Amino acid sequence: PAGISFMVSNSRIVRVDINTETITTPSGAGIGSSADEIKALYPGKIEVSVHKYVENGQYLRFVPTDATDQGYRLLFETDEKGRVTTFRSGFTDEVGYVEGCS
Repeated sequence: PAGISFMVSNSRIVRVDINTETITTPSGAGIGSSADEIKALYPGKIEVSVHKYVENGQYLRFVPTDATDQGYRLLFETDEKGRVTTFRSGFTDEVGYVEGCS
């Protein structure tokens, strides 16, 4: 579908990337959300790091606290103004890859 891409490894979907404003998380986070809104939606569960390519951009990584979900992550990328430009979810390692598949 438009605005959705999948990373596949060993014939298995390991990551889903969202690049459309029409899709949000169940909590309502999505493209256009501010970094502050993401942190408020997931209090105490967001790790912040510097964006590799966008000056003043950030990666906002949701880290689940439930033991059964420790193998998964949700990551939001922000622009220099702190607005989400894309987000992805999937297995921990694959979500952490800066570059997707081409």
